Amino acid sequence: MSLINYIQKYDAEPSQREKALIPRPAVDYIIKALRTYHHQVGKFPENFVELETRVWRHPHPPKFADEGRGISMHNYYYIYALAEPGVCALWAIPVNKREEGSTFFLTIAPEWVRRWKGAPLSFDEIKRLPYVSTAAQLAVLGLTELSAIQAQPPPNYRKPSGPSN
Repeated sequence: MSLINYIQKYDAEPSQREKALIPRPAVDYIIKALRTYHHQVGKFPENFVELETRVWRHPHPPKFADEGRGISMHNYYYIYALAEPGVCALWAIPVNKREEGSTFFLTIAPEWVRRWKGAPLSFDEIKRLPYVSTAAQLAVLGLTELSAIQAQPPPNYRKPSGPSN
């Protein structure tokens, strides 16, 4: 391999440090944890701190922001909120190499997830984000709804029995 080819090859490859800055969304990991919490407790948590205490139980818990509603993970910043009884909302906003990631907004219920996806938001847009957004607000931000995902019950899940009709 000539010196020029060698330089071009290794100059074009991102370094390990650069790769470490690329945002990798962990929304499925968070959805699974939220649903596990809901299955155990019968409601969604108030914040990420409750999720950490009951489900994640990291040996070294992450640092939470915004009264436990914010967490940084894999170069994404997540904002969590309860939207209404039985429904929560999650923002996933890329940080560091922001241009390499997408912005996500999700509404999550035990039976379904609605996802919106768009380009990284500007810092000005991020400052003004509501915890829970309407479809119209998401459209203004350039987020497009993806197809809805129906939940599969967890293994060994038995539907609660109620009075017969």
